[in-house]
Amino acid sequence: MSNKKPTYKDLEKLIAELKSESKLRQNEGRFNMLLQASEDMITIHNPSGEYLYYNGPSRYDITSKDIVGKMPGDLFNHETSTKLLNTFKKVAETGTSETIEVLLDWLGETKWFSEYIYPVRNENGDVVELVKVCRDIHLRKIAEQEKEQQNKDKEERAGELIIANKELAFQNKQKGKRAEELVIVDRELAFQNEENERRAVELSLANKRISFQINEKEKRAEELSIAKKKIINQSEGIEKRAEELVIADKELIYQQEEKNNHSKRRNREACRSASNC
Repeated sequence: MSNKKPTYKDLEKLIAELKSESKLRQNEGRFNMLLQASEDMITIHNPSGEYLYYNGPSRYDITSKDIVGKMPGDLFNHETSTKLLNTFKKVAETGTSETIEVLLDWLGETKWFSEYIYPVRNENGDVVELVKVCRDIHLRKIAEQEKEQQNKDKEERAGELIIANKELAFQNKQKGKRAEELVIVDRELAFQNEENERRAVELSLANKRISFQINEKEKRAEELSIAKKKIINQSEGIEKRAEELVIADKELIYQQEEKNNHSKRRNREACRSASNC
């Protein structure tokens, strides 16, 4: 016999077969035995949600007396019972099966269960009962939640990596722009250095020209000083010569006057002599 757990559809088919009106009286013991052997909690409800049957699997320490005749609100908290009643109502109205997942506080332990609910119809096609198959999916749900959390963490990490990559790309772009700016700055500095060097050469040449001009001016000043001294000496010589000439002129004038006076005296003497004669 296979150990494979029956699907919800397998259980639905089995229950439908055992509950058929013609076989129920003959197979009621077999019906209960087969359902009690299931690991799933199987309950039958009227359309309002009241528990009519509970298979009482051996793995759960709960009997039919604890379940039958009660409503979901008698067994579960408000949130869970409301969810079950709403699903019962939907299945009864639509005639379509529904599967929901609920977190139950069951026997002092909070666990995840899958609730598969499907309708049972009479000969006229009216929904007269609801069958609920409750299966423990806690380990699977925890694994799914862990996987979901891992996927969420991966997505968050991927998002962080995307942001980090964008930031890195932006930084690289900024570095590239900065590098281009530095290249331009380096070129500008190189150009300025060349200009400074050229200007330094020009200033050096200008300084040499100025130094040469200063030297030339100093030499010219010395030459002018020497020429001035020569001119002064020449002027002094000329003045001295002029003084000598003045003196010579005075001497000549004096001599001429003496000569004239002497001549006059001689003439006077001659006249006197002539008068005496």
